[in-house]
This record gives sequence, C-alpha cells and structure tokens, in this order.
Amino acid sequence: MAGKGKEKKKNEIEIKIGGKTVRYKVVAFGVTVLVALCLLIAAFQLYRYDQGVLEIYADQQDGYVELVMEQIALRDPEATDDEIIKQILGTLDASSGKYWTLSKDDYLVFVKDVLETNRYKGFTTSTYMVEQSADDFLNNLRKNWVTHATIKMDGDNYIASGVEFEYNGHPYRICLLTNTAVILDNNEFLSAKITISIMLILIFVLVLVAFMSLSVVMDKLKKESEELNAHIQEQNIKIGELDQEMLEKEQYSSRLNAYHISVLQTFLEKLRERKTYPMQFVKLSFDRSSTRDEFLEHAQIMLDKKALRFTMHDETELLLIFLQYTESEARAAVKRIKLYGEMKIEKHQAVETDADMENIDKEFFG
Repeated sequence: MAGKGKEKKKNEIEIKIGGKTVRYKVVAFGVTVLVALCLLIAAFQLYRYDQGVLEIYADQQDGYVELVMEQIALRDPEATDDEIIKQILGTLDASSGKYWTLSKDDYLVFVKDVLETNRYKGFTTSTYMVEQSADDFLNNLRKNWVTHATIKMDGDNYIASGVEFEYNGHPYRICLLTNTAVILDNNEFLSAKITISIMLILIFVLVLVAFMSLSVVMDKLKKESEELNAHIQEQNIKIGELDQEMLEKEQYSSRLNAYHISVLQTFLEKLRERKTYPMQFVKLSFDRSSTRDEFLEHAQIMLDKKALRFTMHDETELLLIFLQYTESEARAAVKRIKLYGEMKIEKHQAVETDADMENIDKEFFG
C-alpha cells in the first residue's frame, strides 16, 4: 500500500510557483476557492452599490419632504386639513410605488390619494403601518428634522422619509414612502447593473475556462511525460543490450577467431558443468604480436572447433584449450602450424577431473 501511495504522489503534476513546488490538485482547489471568493465579493459589492444608490435617493427624498413641510407651515394658520391636502398633497404625484401619508394627532388624514384616504380615515398611523420596522420608524420621528429609514410594508421594502411638526396647535406627521423596487428597477440603473454583472460573470467564466484549458494542457503534458519516460526506459534497455553486445564483440575477435582472456572464467564454469574432460591448457609465447596473429590465421584452418583460443593482455601470448584432447594430441596440433616467426610452449597443464579444474594455474588467467 505504501508503494502505491508513493507512486500516486509521484504521478501527480507539480507546478513551480515562486520557486516552490505546488501540486496540481492544490492549485486547482486554490483557483476554485479564489473564483468562488471573488464571486461572493462581487455580489457583496453589488449589494453595497444598491444600498449606496438607495441612500442617495433617500437623502434627496428627505429634501423633498422638508420642502413640503415648509410649504404647509407657510399656509394660512386657519387653513383646514382638507385645504392642505387639496392644495399641496393632492397636487403631488402618487402611485403604488411612491406615495404620501399625513397624520394629525396620530390619526391618518391622508394616504396616497382620495380613495385610500377614505379607506383609512379615522385609523391611527400605527394601524396602517403594522410592520415592526415601520412602527419603529414612526416612533423615532423627530420634530422639524427629516429622517429616513428602510421599512417593510405589505411584504415590500420602502424608503420612508418623515418628519414631525406642529401646525395650528396640533402635532402632524408627514411621510413619503418609495418602493425600493421602483428605484432599483429604473431602466438606466438596471441596465448598468446588468452590464456590470454580465462583465463580472464573463471575467470569472474566462478564468475558469483558462484554468480548465490549463488542466487539459497539463494532463496532456503529463501523458507525454509518462510516454517519454517509458520511451527513455525502453531506450535504456536497448542501449544496455547494445553495450552488452559490444562488450561481447570486443571479447571475441571474428578476424582472429579468438576470445579475450577476460571471459575465460565464464568458459571454465560451463566446461566444468559439461565435464568435457580431458582438457589441455597450453600457453604459447611469440617473438612479436604479428607472429601471434599469423598463428591464429593458420589456426582457423589447422585447428578444429574443439581448440578454443584466448588472446592475452600481452599481445605476444596466447592461451589454447583443447577439449577432449590428450597431451600428445595437443602438442602435435600446435606443431602442425608453421610460422615465419618464433613460437614456444610456455606452459602446458592437463585437466581430467573437477579437482584438476579447481587447481588450474592462475598463470593461464593472464
């Protein structure tokens, strides 16, 4: 199991970042988290953007309420509530998304328009504004100082601007309520918001696509790397085989039909296994290397396959091993080869048993 774990880690793609090695899966997780975090931040900034727009609108709405309050204060002190409503509030635009309320002594005297006023006339303000946020807003109204807050009415959010003032000896409350949807769904504002959202989404999509493309490239590079490593290993095996083949070729000269002395031990082991006794070990010396080469050339014709030839480190020496030859047969075979140079038998040893094989004179090993 440990081996598999190591192999798995080894096959994982690694990326260099700032001089440090980071695993591909860690980078993938990091990019995913980063994109998700950026989306959350973008959503939060859009929310703050909406709140900022609403705050700006609320400040403007406060100024409008203050202006209406001043107009009421400038009216004839003897003017009735109906005259105030008809001459001031009745002239203002009203809709389901934006309307006015006016209360006297905490009782409603105007709501949106004539129809709504008739429905709620005689009701207390708190009866109309039943939501907790709306009730809190009413209770926190200040005298002659316009304030605003976001309240909930019938399930919708409203920007409410209101003020408490005194007119003709009675306390009044005037409020302007605007549905936030009316503000935020304004065509130009909504278009700009949608454009920003689309641009942000496109940026994040491009980041993800770029990373996905990178992952495909990395996977391809990983496969190519694995294939290259496999090819290199295969080539290394072939090179090893070629090296072995070259070594064998160096140890055996086809021109001289002779083996190098370095492989003698291997031959002796195989000869011991096959028990090709008797064997005659004959070491020859020559006056020069060319005489030795001349001997080997003649040996290709004069000696049979049972006569193994080994070149020595000294190019004027040669080792012959005669398989299933007697001593006299071996010497006769050597003397049959006539040379222009000089040759002599330096050493001759017969091997007839495994014990003899163990006691081969080390001189024969060059």
